[in-house]
Amino acid sequence: MRIILILLISFLYSIQGVASPGDTTLVGKSKNGVRHGAWSYYDKTMHLLKVEKYRRGILKQTYIFNSKGQVIERINKKGYVTKLRACGC
Repeated sequence: MRIILILLISFLYSIQGVASPGDTTLVGKSKNGVRHGAWSYYDKTMHLLKVEKYRRGILKQTYIFNSKGQVIERINKKGYVTKLRACGC
């Protein structure tokens, strides 16, 4: 699980052009000391990069956005990646 997360983060940084983890802003809530609900990642200009959905500290879904704010990828809890058309529908 940790390796998948590390690969996902490095992939996201290479795609989005984020220079370092310090350039991102993370917004989310904890419940009983673990991540719960939606956690959003923004770049330094506050454009949405990705949203991770947690339930009781377990990552369930990840959505990756393009520069226009449209979902382009969905990654499920098993690491299966689904490419999506960013049509703006």
